[in-house]
Order: sequence, then structure tokens, then C-alpha cells
Amino acid sequence: MTDQDIQANQPAPADSSKSKSGGPLSGPFGIILSLVLLGVAGVFAYNTFYAAEPVKLDTPPIVCICAETGKTFEYKPQESDTFPVLSPHTDKKTGYRAEACYWQKDSDEPRTEPTWVLLNEDVDKAGVTECPDCGRIVVRHNPMPPGAGRGDRRNPESSANDDAESATGTSGNRE
Repeated sequence: MTDQDIQANQPAPADSSKSKSGGPLSGPFGIILSLVLLGVAGVFAYNTFYAAEPVKLDTPPIVCICAETGKTFEYKPQESDTFPVLSPHTDKKTGYRAEACYWQKDSDEPRTEPTWVLLNEDVDKAGVTECPDCGRIVVRHNPMPPGAGRGDRRNPESSANDDAESATGTSGNRE
């Protein structure tokens, strides 16, 4: 055997200029990226398990009517409330949701302030409910007549303010 044969059978020595590479995420960059991803996952896990309770929405008051006295009152519903609710007029659970009727008896013009009506079905009375002012049939979610939708159904003063502004020619938009 010659020296050339011996050298041919032996593996070539490793070249010191070539480094062993494990991929683009090996080394310090891969370690830093792994730590950042673990930190982000930790923040999401913490927020999932220990986040504060969501803020409850503040429900607006509704107009109710006392079944015994026929007087109206504003009531702010709570999450677990059911009707009838406690009426401030009788100190009993005789308060029901009132329906607004904006019709007038002798005119097709809508009223600026509604007549609040207690529905017969809420107090287990037979028959349809009629408005005591105009005599029209009143139903749940009673529709408003054309032109009556300017004000807030809960606050008749807002439509009265709108009427006063239109009569004086002033409005909230000043130039």
C-alpha cells in the first residue's frame, strides 16, 4: 500500500473554517426568542385566570306604573328583578312596566308628553288594553305616531325642551 492509498481510506480532517450550524434559531437569538414567547404566553395565561370582573353596564331607569294607584314612577332595574316591582306609592310589589301612548283623542297630532298605560295582560285582566286618554288600543312596545319620535320616551322634558328651542329659533348648534 502506498501512502496515497492510506490517505484515500482515511477520512478527511475537519475544516476549521466551517462551523457546525444547528439552524437559524440556534444560539443566542433562539434563546432570546424562546424567552420572549414564554413571557407573552405567561402574560396571556395570567390575564385569563386573574383578570378583573367585567364592568356591568348601567341600565337606564324605566317608567313603571302602580297597579293599585295608577301613578307612575321611575324604576332602575337590577339584574335579577322580575315584575311586579316594589311601588313607592303602596310599598308593595304592584309596579309594572308602563307603555307610552302619544296619541290624542281628537287629533292626529302626537302629544309631547305621553299617557302612561298599564297593560291588562300584565295584571291578568281579560281583553285588550285601551288608553284612558284617547281610547286607542295599547300594546307592548306601543308604536309612536308619526312625528312623535323627537324626544326621549323616558323623559318628557327633553321633548318639551326641543319644542321651546324650535319656538325661539335656537338650537344647540351655534355658529
